Amino acid sequence: MLADNAKTIVLERRGIHRFNPHLLDVAKHYGATIRLAAPYRAQTKGKVERFHRYLRESFLVPLQTAQEALVDVATANREVRIWLDEIANPRIHATLRERPIDRFAFERADLQPLPFPYGGRCERLSLGTMATQLPQVADEAARKQLSFLKFFEALLQAEYQQRQERTRALLTRTAGFSSIKTLEQYDFEFATVAPKQLINELAGLAFVERAHNVVLLGPSGVGKTHLAIGLDYKATQSGIKTRFVSAADLLIGLTTAHRQGRLKQYLHRGIQSPRLLIIDEVGYLPFSREEASHFFEVIAHRDERGSIVITSNLPFAQWDTTFAGDATMTAAMLDRLLHHAHVVMISGDSYRLPERRKAGIGLPAAKSRAKVGQNSTGD
Repeated sequence: MLADNAKTIVLERRGIHRFNPHLLDVAKHYGATIRLAAPYRAQTKGKVERFHRYLRESFLVPLQTAQEALVDVATANREVRIWLDEIANPRIHATLRERPIDRFAFERADLQPLPFPYGGRCERLSLGTMATQLPQVADEAARKQLSFLKFFEALLQAEYQQRQERTRALLTRTAGFSSIKTLEQYDFEFATVAPKQLINELAGLAFVERAHNVVLLGPSGVGKTHLAIGLDYKATQSGIKTRFVSAADLLIGLTTAHRQGRLKQYLHRGIQSPRLLIIDEVGYLPFSREEASHFFEVIAHRDERGSIVITSNLPFAQWDTTFAGDATMTAAMLDRLLHHAHVVMISGDSYRLPERRKAGIGLPAAKSRAKVGQNSTGD
């Protein structure tokens, strides 16, 4: 048995030949068939070796002589095209009695396109981008005469960037918000009472790293959900796993899981797993006592373990009306929620009111638009 290395084609000659698996992998990728020459067929073996000799004596040795040193890959890649165009392809081939450049032009129409470059071990190691980017990066490295270290670093960078893009796309797709809204799209010109400085500080996502919470309070239509989605999207683009859910949908999931005996699993996967949990529209619908108890479990399970962003149209003094009138449980929940929290209070007219007025729907505008309060506790 011969040594199992990349240069050995036949690893074993007992009955059926055992080929090098890497060679078989390459052949499968390019749709090629491996055919071995019969033993002692020097003429067949010589066909391959004559080309190797010609390549060495006509290209490699003269190039090494001109360089006065061993030729590196970048230099060989840069010079081989010149050698092909000026020496190898214009000569008359001894067997064909034609110039390879003319024969190539004749056969070009029958040539089939190659598949994607062979990735080999890169593909088996899930380094698909390195495999597909190899030709482009190699050409760029040869053109700029980069060292092997710089060339390999460029390949790794391409793989890393592609993985980051895939991660961001996956996190965005699984976050749960219906449409992307960014913090940059928030209209601070209209919402002049929104605390822009505080929101910009939150955009740095330091609160997520510290497992702190954010509560956005204000009447309907002032952009609380927009800001919550903006923070969520910012987190996904930073590689943070998030979940965006309305309070109503969250309670449906909790109640269903409880009735099916899966509440513990639901809390682990749906509540504890994301680093950032966003609960939208707390206070729009009242909770039953069972639902209020489940919501308390959500807050308790994430207390100082993961960040929560909550939007609500109610001031804290009225939250007990949403949580089944249980002032004691509401106080305990708020104590946990606000222990380390940023409270963003926004007041003003609804973004949607101007459109409603244009449509002839006579809805009263909010009277107060001049005052905004903000509070940051435990930070």
